[in-house]
Amino acid sequence: MYFEKFPYIQYKNFQNLENASVLSTNILKRIAFTNSLKENTSYFVDYTIKDGETPESIAYDFYGDVGLYWVVLLLNDIINPYYDWPMDMNTLDNYISKKYPSKTFFVSLYDKEADGDSPLFGGQPIFEKFEPGQTIFKTLGEEFDIIGERMHVGDTVRGTIYSWDPQYQRLIVDNINGTGSFAENDIIGVYLADGTFVMMFLERLVDISSEAVHHFEMDTTRPTQSTEYDWVGATGDVITLSSFVKSPMTGVGADPNENDTLANSTDNNPVGDTDNVVDYYETNIGRYMGLTASSQDNQYENVISNRVYEERINEGKRKIKLLLPEFISEVTNEFNGLISGDNPQNLR
Repeated sequence: MYFEKFPYIQYKNFQNLENASVLSTNILKRIAFTNSLKENTSYFVDYTIKDGETPESIAYDFYGDVGLYWVVLLLNDIINPYYDWPMDMNTLDNYISKKYPSKTFFVSLYDKEADGDSPLFGGQPIFEKFEPGQTIFKTLGEEFDIIGERMHVGDTVRGTIYSWDPQYQRLIVDNINGTGSFAENDIIGVYLADGTFVMMFLERLVDISSEAVHHFEMDTTRPTQSTEYDWVGATGDVITLSSFVKSPMTGVGADPNENDTLANSTDNNPVGDTDNVVDYYETNIGRYMGLTASSQDNQYENVISNRVYEERINEGKRKIKLLLPEFISEVTNEFNGLISGDNPQNLR
């Protein structure tokens, strides 16, 4: 019913040169409701989409006509119902599993020169350009054979990099195979495209990637008076915290909106470590990975997992507006007139 009213347009036919053009429905034509109408509560009611409901089923239940599904979509600015409509739980589970497959590794740089042959205390972030498809493997180190070729030792387990997020030092690894398995505290290695061999510590391993951290957040609600250990905020909005800043934010004037990089962050902790520099183990991601140092425990909070993040987005799509049935006839008549015109128009 929706596209039946759309005008036709001549498209160039590049696949058949004998037919210079083809007549097709102009699906790029757009009609929209004005913002003033959307804000006028006398024209619509709020509605929460239930699991399993579709635009067609809602149109039938509310208007008695499944063909009026387009009114439901149009009023809510839904262009693609496959992505903009809430998924049922089974579909959502499948979507999350495909988006966040296999296992997630949280890593830090292995630096055997930092303390003789010992790894660097407290870890350091890695900013190499790992690419999807590169092989990652467990290793005991690197040696050179008699003709000077580099080889890795202890290569019994391999996987393929699916994605790399340096902001969270997060590698999603799939296609894991070989003898044994990856485990926390393993030394792992990757050969970059230019042949550079990068060695890392596997600080934290999450077996189900959907349960790994997506981001850190906090509520900005704060006291009305600034104290030595707190920050005064104007709202109670939830904000996303940088992975490379210290949390909880403390100290006079400490701002939870601070998103400086690790090297430029300010250490606001007045107790213990007072060097005015945020060390890696003190950051949100450092704590999450379990890095340790004196005067600093590994507590972390406000962790939002990939699953919770996707569930929030999906739930947010359930709140829609439905045009009251008494205005349907007026809207459909005006739509039919506008869609046949030459320019995009708004429904009043």
